Amino acid sequence: MEARRHLLELVDRAPGPLRTLEGAVTTWRRRDRVRTGRGEGSASAGGEASTPAEGSATSYVVVALPRRWRVVERGHVAVTDGERSWVGTGTLVTEHGAERVTLDDAGIIGACLFPGRLLGSLRFGEPEAGEIAGRSCWVVEAGPRRFAGDDGRATTLPPEQFGGVEHRFWFDAATGIVLRHEGAVDGRLWATVELTDLRFDRPIPPDEFAPPPGAIVRSHHELLRDHLVSVGVDPDTVDLDDPAEVRDALRAGVALDAPATRESRTDAQDTVPPGPEDPRAARLAIQAAIEHVAEPDGTGGLPNVQAGSGLWAVYQEARARVAGQPSEISLVLDDCLFLSADRAVVWYSVLLDGRLPPAVRAREGYAVRIGDRWVLERASFADLVGLAGVRCPPPAV
Repeated sequence: MEARRHLLELVDRAPGPLRTLEGAVTTWRRRDRVRTGRGEGSASAGGEASTPAEGSATSYVVVALPRRWRVVERGHVAVTDGERSWVGTGTLVTEHGAERVTLDDAGIIGACLFPGRLLGSLRFGEPEAGEIAGRSCWVVEAGPRRFAGDDGRATTLPPEQFGGVEHRFWFDAATGIVLRHEGAVDGRLWATVELTDLRFDRPIPPDEFAPPPGAIVRSHHELLRDHLVSVGVDPDTVDLDDPAEVRDALRAGVALDAPATRESRTDAQDTVPPGPEDPRAARLAIQAAIEHVAEPDGTGGLPNVQAGSGLWAVYQEARARVAGQPSEISLVLDDCLFLSADRAVVWYSVLLDGRLPPAVRAREGYAVRIGDRWVLERASFADLVGLAGVRCPPPAV
């Protein structure tokens, strides 16, 4: 019991004395049972797919506590220097005040460095001393806590970031952070998380916490002003720091003539590099991605969004906040302009229950080609759900 008490105190204080951390976060997850551990798609309820799908991803992370960090994964970057933050891709990032992004919200690395929230979700067993990657650790099994819900039935409280129902953790003995996690369902391995190639408390150059070299940097206010102008609203009449006021202005604004808006933007472009070999086919692919952006893939992801794993719940949260609770929200591609063979600026409109005029018209975003598919850029999806006051997290890894 003494070891368990010590472990719980260690986890609650994590990351403890940790100052800096560099390394990689690698995750693996089965995808044939979606969101298991949250009451959906359990093996006993729905069975298993005949061909279980698996997925893995790796992120590079650099952290200087308490307020500087960088997470890079599959072309997506989220970084803050403690005063400002940038989110986007290696070529285009949006700048925000640092208060918009906090490390404990930074996907799985945040969950690993700040595991104290698990104490309210899981009941831990007796730990055993162990070692992983040369670090002394505590190895412990955990299961879901249960409480009496309003209906009197037992309700499972799942962890926020770690998959599975039956859990096994390796907590660093010095800092309390999660070095490894294994989640299982009915005794079968469901998901793993592992921090690898770790370097603790080394000096980190300040330029690690800056936008990618050569990336276009646009401020959050610049983007908002452009969006307001695109729907005929004078941005000087709107408090750009008030999300509710911005949303109301966008919805109620008198839209500009979309063709004229596109023409003015097109004329303002510099010389455009060669586009895709088949522009018509590429445009049709982009149109399909835009119009079906909210269609899930059966694993909780949005396949028509760049790094779209886990974004179905984000979209659903945004949809639930739309005024009037429309039964259908649809996106329509207005136009696109190819900037290169694998990148295009797009303008799209948002219709509520198919009604005209659109709730949002000629909104600007970007599409990118990944392999042989065109998808909506993740930063543009984040901008879309941001209209409803929902923050899109860094990619799940």
